[in-house]
Amino acid sequence: MRSDCLFRDCLPQFAIDNNRTLEHLSYKFQFFRSDQEEYPWLQLHFNANVTVLRVAITNRFDIGGSRFRNTTVSVGNVPGKVGELSQNPVCATYKGPSARSSSIVLTCAEPLTGIYLVVQQITTNMKVSLTINEVFVCGN
Repeated sequence: MRSDCLFRDCLPQFAIDNNRTLEHLSYKFQFFRSDQEEYPWLQLHFNANVTVLRVAITNRFDIGGSRFRNTTVSVGNVPGKVGELSQNPVCATYKGPSARSSSIVLTCAEPLTGIYLVVQQITTNMKVSLTINEVFVCGN
């Protein structure tokens, strides 16, 4: 798992810890938050090729739910790079905006196979943070 993240309390591994509780409201953060940048992203690195059918993303519970928007999920074999758009095929796109604590299910137009899955917010001339409570990948 990788991202450009400078927040030690909101690390990338919190996006796959299977914890969708409100514990972070007592300052026990259990969600991922990227650094503020022009294409914030979260990358999952699988040990082998995975065929992805859909991805479910749970938004954070407390504040800023509407910030989750203009997001793509891509799958392939090219690792993500800071400040660049993913070079992998796009599985699905979410226009948004989302609401806090909502779950968004993105179904790939066609099954995609790769060792990387990248969730990336598409912004232009604007620095934002990508925040995610949980990411679930459905596939084979």
